[in-house]
Amino acid sequence: MATITRTFTESTLYNEATTKATHVLTFVGTDVIASTDVTGWTLTLYDKINTKANSRNRGTPNTYIIYYYNGNEYIGSADPIGHNALPYTANTQFLIGSSSCGGVKTSKLFNENNSTTRATTVDAVFPHGISYETNTYTNGAYYSKGYGQTADNYRLPLIMVTLDAPPTMNTPVISYNRKYQNKLYTNFSEISVQISNIQAQYGGYIKEINADLGGGILFKGIYTEEVQPPSNLIFGPASFIKAGTFVPTITITDSRDQTYIWKGDSIEILPYNINVSNVDIKRIDANTFKFSEDGINAVLSANFNFLYISNQSYLEKPIVYYGNSDITDNITWYANWTPTNGFSNELSNNSWATIDTNTTLYAKISSTLSTNNTHSFSISPRTNITNGDEVQISLPQAFYLLAGRPGGHGLGIGVKPPGDNLYIDMDIFLNTSNERTTDVNLLSVIHSLNWDSGSSTVIE
Repeated sequence: MATITRTFTESTLYNEATTKATHVLTFVGTDVIASTDVTGWTLTLYDKINTKANSRNRGTPNTYIIYYYNGNEYIGSADPIGHNALPYTANTQFLIGSSSCGGVKTSKLFNENNSTTRATTVDAVFPHGISYETNTYTNGAYYSKGYGQTADNYRLPLIMVTLDAPPTMNTPVISYNRKYQNKLYTNFSEISVQISNIQAQYGGYIKEINADLGGGILFKGIYTEEVQPPSNLIFGPASFIKAGTFVPTITITDSRDQTYIWKGDSIEILPYNINVSNVDIKRIDANTFKFSEDGINAVLSANFNFLYISNQSYLEKPIVYYGNSDITDNITWYANWTPTNGFSNELSNNSWATIDTNTTLYAKISSTLSTNNTHSFSISPRTNITNGDEVQISLPQAFYLLAGRPGGHGLGIGVKPPGDNLYIDMDIFLNTSNERTTDVNLLSVIHSLNWDSGSSTVIE
């Protein structure tokens, strides 16, 4: 509600007037939020005064006219309101924007001349001012004691109008590319959106367009009054980078900071992952490639799990590191390996695109792997879409401190016994007669002992 109060003090017209009366005009109007042209606003005048257009004569009162003004131009019809300037009683109402005067047009308040104005005031303009006079009634006749007059084009701010007419557009068209079994996946599935007929209202212009299509896909367009979006605007295609449930949202902002927000149907985006499980490494013989506890080559095996779609999503050769060295291109992969038969079905470069998910593959590592040391490896799976997490594994040393031969007749110290005898293949530290000797072959010491003489030797 906007309440406007103005106070007028009379000037003296006749000598018999000894005092100057004071008059208060109070206009009450209702502030408006407008989305279209508005009619039927009401202005109420609270006072008991006479008003005249531009006449100081006490004859027949003239007519006064109120025009509406928005700061730039007069609005309304040529004769928005016309009333005889008779004495008005309290609560006399003047209709603003009545159908008879063509209404107060929102398009007049907001247009290309004020394309960034969101709210404006409608003023009442009295082209000839407001005139008034005070009368006394004596012996059946009115006598004027004085009059007052405002300046010409006297203006009263009446009503604040706030525009609520956000931009418009046609319903966006969303399309998806590379769905699998009607599901969307990160790093694989794509989304694009087409927006058409984007328009600002009442002379405004499009300032900004933001499209949050879900899955981490964001588009933003900044525009000026001179450079506006095309009639058909396309965002995408773009691949989702985040998994989860999302609602595609498009926000359009105009030059008056009004926004239009469109929300599409909720979509679920699943993670596109590749990972390996059951990663294992074993020593193999360098010649037969069969399992060997003391082999100097190795077989690396892993089970690959990923989203396989023929000609679209397929496995690629994994990345393998030996320590800090990339040996990816120096190893050969096979579809099969058994401890007793070795490798079979070598994979060619073209074979990788045909491997289905949940498949175990075997890599032949031909590097010389000392049996006395532990060796570190890592494997990183990958598809044509994305890479998986690295998995590390170690190949332990192949050293026997004490080993027995099946059947119980062979014993090895520092070596696996090849026959039914005692085999020793390691350096020893011997302490006899308080004399310390190193690098002594234990077998020679045992043979040199005099077991029959009853003497004893302590071997530590």
